[in-house]
Amino acid sequence: MSRTLPTVTPLSGDGLQRITDVTVSRTTRSGRVGELRIVFERGDIRVAGPDVRSVLRPDADRMLSSAAFQLTVTKTNGEVTRLVAAGAGAGHAVGMCQWGAIGRARAGQDYRAILTTYFPGTKIERIY
Repeated sequence: MSRTLPTVTPLSGDGLQRITDVTVSRTTRSGRVGELRIVFERGDIRVAGPDVRSVLRPDADRMLSSAAFQLTVTKTNGEVTRLVAAGAGAGHAVGMCQWGAIGRARAGQDYRAILTTYFPGTKIERIY
């Protein structure tokens, strides 16, 4: 986090304080992380949903795949020593999953079955 937090919030002259806790403080209607709370020895900060994937990025050149994850925090002597974001997928949670549609097609479903699965109540008809 010493690498990623400065991109979303200014740090004091002391640099990054000891992190004593990290929690998901808000989720969205789709169950994604809407806000992350990072607790320091002296105070805390809240990281807004759009910045969470950047703060928890696994590598400098790679974003966390999705904000759909469960967070596991490991502490030693009151300090966070490990964070695990166990993902529940990737993407935006709106509309059709391209990989899911490919899997359904490979399993033998036709486009009608695939589209009505992702868009319930859709009526497919020829208009020309």
